[in-house]
Amino acid sequence: MILIAATPAWSLEQLMQSLSAIQSRHAYFTEEKTLNMLEKKLIIKGFLHYEAPDYMKREIISPQRKTYEIRGDELLINHGERRLALSDYPVFKAFVDSFRATLAGDLPKLRQHYRIWLKGKKADWVLSLYPSNQKLASYVKIIRMSGSFNRIVKIETQESDGDHSVIMIIPYLSP
Repeated sequence: MILIAATPAWSLEQLMQSLSAIQSRHAYFTEEKTLNMLEKKLIIKGFLHYEAPDYMKREIISPQRKTYEIRGDELLINHGERRLALSDYPVFKAFVDSFRATLAGDLPKLRQHYRIWLKGKKADWVLSLYPSNQKLASYVKIIRMSGSFNRIVKIETQESDGDHSVIMIIPYLSP
């Protein structure tokens, strides 16, 4: 008789704990956006930076340079040319929190805005976020993050109007 050891289940709690262990992330990204108003896909390239618990920066280098920097409740666009308080835009804040809370492994914050579904194994998982409130659901249908262990490698966002984006993430070590 041959005994095969069962692979232990990969739980949402284990994923969140694994993600929370990383205090800093830096990555290159390529995003393909399919927009109803454009005939061709929009290709965006740049860098992503995250520092626990609530700092994120998206540096776009193509098709034109632009930066979005979030620390706490403040959004700075193009190095402070424009400043916004996320609390003034609750739907946008909930969308931003989907990324920050996932990276921080903050399951209670994710559950404030989303119904969450995890499938797969530790080395190949998919986390699906479905908006739980009607306002957010009127903009976002689903956010699907794919990864391996404590790395997110792909983020797909399906908007309620049919627009769609796929972000491929390639980690790198910061200088």
